[in-house]
Amino acid sequence: MSDDSSNSRSNSFLVGLPGDKSMVVAGQAVRFILSSIESQNTIISRAKLVSILGDARKEQNCSRIPFSKSFEEINFILQDTYGMRLYGLPNKKSNNSTSTQNNKNNNDQKKNINLVENTINESNSIEHSKCNQFIVLDELSETSKTPKFQELLMTQTQDMYEESIINGEYVTEDMGIENDGTFETSLSNDKDVVFKGVLTIILSIVFYSKNTLLHNELLPLLERFGIPVDGTQIPILDCNIDDLLKTLERREYLAKTVENSSTEGELITYSIGRRTRAEFPADALIRLTQQVLDIEDTEASQLRDEISNSIGDAYL
Repeated sequence: MSDDSSNSRSNSFLVGLPGDKSMVVAGQAVRFILSSIESQNTIISRAKLVSILGDARKEQNCSRIPFSKSFEEINFILQDTYGMRLYGLPNKKSNNSTSTQNNKNNNDQKKNINLVENTINESNSIEHSKCNQFIVLDELSETSKTPKFQELLMTQTQDMYEESIINGEYVTEDMGIENDGTFETSLSNDKDVVFKGVLTIILSIVFYSKNTLLHNELLPLLERFGIPVDGTQIPILDCNIDDLLKTLERREYLAKTVENSSTEGELITYSIGRRTRAEFPADALIRLTQQVLDIEDTEASQLRDEISNSIGDAYL
């Protein structure tokens, strides 16, 4: 697409010109998408998106627009204006196929290594417009994702959190902490920081349990990180561990399988969900592990092999 064409389409959406009705229709769909993720951080179904597009098309009194064209224009607006992308989720794996693939992976280390190396390319090859469910991913410029920026972001959010601790107690803004409107206070809020930290811990535990972990095995591991698992609320998040796990399942960071055992009753098993695969690709897991373990780049290839042997079918 040429720069002139891109500018024309962007301007058409921004000022609402009637000349390109398909972009106006896509713009109305974008408003629905943004309101959905703002209120629920939810998964958007193809049926709902088709319905929204249909209503917008009727309002604009225009003929049928192929979904693939609307999908492309929705993503143009999301990327050009908001730095986001609508990402198609692959179908959920069945329990049988997951079990079969697990056995296959355990017998084929080389395939696992290749899988970790090629996850990004494979996910990019998905025909996203043909998927039945979608999520919105943040696609900020590469400059904003540099290690120096990430280090600055972490330092600022840590400072923000530490300023909220007075005499060993967490104190919110409405209890006397002034919001000075500085850079660190605009980056995030305390709840978001804590949620991301707990989410990272939970996902890492599941990843390195070969992507299959019983609920009763997860709880004592979380307790070792200071996360309450006795039903009391997690500080700052204002929810207990059961509610948090339900939220992670609903948002598809985790996939939950429930089986009934005649000897042990109900068995709940967690694995990595579709949203995690999209938002947290394999190379991100490698970088996280490398940073946590303080491993030099010269040793990264060996780390990649070890990770491949530890994460089961997480990226299949």
